[in-house]
Amino acid sequence: MVDAKAFENMQRLKKAGLWACERKKVLERILQLRARIAERTGMQPDSTPLVRQLREESRRYE
Repeated sequence: MVDAKAFENMQRLKKAGLWACERKKVLERILQLRARIAERTGMQPDSTPLVRQLREESRRYE
């Protein structure tokens, strides 16, 4: 036999475990979708180095 408080605690822990499992599944799905989108659109390289290079080159000729 289990008292009411212990039963409530067990139920709360069970729900928390289910929520954690569901969150994990959702996050995995989001990562899969992001990877699929990245494949379809193609990851573009970071343009910051190119912009810096162009700025530096334009200063050389001034």
